Amino acid sequence: MPGTEANTDIKSGDIKLAYFLLVHNKPEQLNMFLKQILLYGDCDIYIHVDRKNSGMISRIIKDKRIRVISKYEVKWASFEMMAATIAMMKLAVKSGRKYTHAYYGSGNDLLVKRGLYEHLAEYPDKLFMKINEKVKPTDPGAARYRIKWNPKLMVRNGYHPYRYVRW
Repeated sequence: MPGTEANTDIKSGDIKLAYFLLVHNKPEQLNMFLKQILLYGDCDIYIHVDRKNSGMISRIIKDKRIRVISKYEVKWASFEMMAATIAMMKLAVKSGRKYTHAYYGSGNDLLVKRGLYEHLAEYPDKLFMKINEKVKPTDPGAARYRIKWNPKLMVRNGYHPYRYVRW
């Protein structure tokens, strides 16, 4: 987490993960993922359930390491995604727990391989994020970066006449 010094003597047992999950459907798959990560290592899980689907909260497994909120109606690529993420991070800070790493994902994730904690311990001073400095047409994942949004479509006022185009 920001403000901590890199510790090159970290062991996998020293890893303390904060999982931040944005979810909107499939509580059964979410529960599968939660069971995986609860058994795997030292972690806390912060979940934001899209307010449009807040009824699914009762279907999420209960554990003292899981905290669930549902404050925002999240639309794909909306500012509410960041607001929900910040709300989860505030919960993590408020908990007073000290985390060595944070994981940001969705309820549609699943673990497919063991070794995350060991990998994080092996590279204690690394930040695992993919940032494309320059998008190349040959990059298979680059299509999403080639989209040119009309600035009028990016207006976040729900009453703006151009807003209906993004629905």
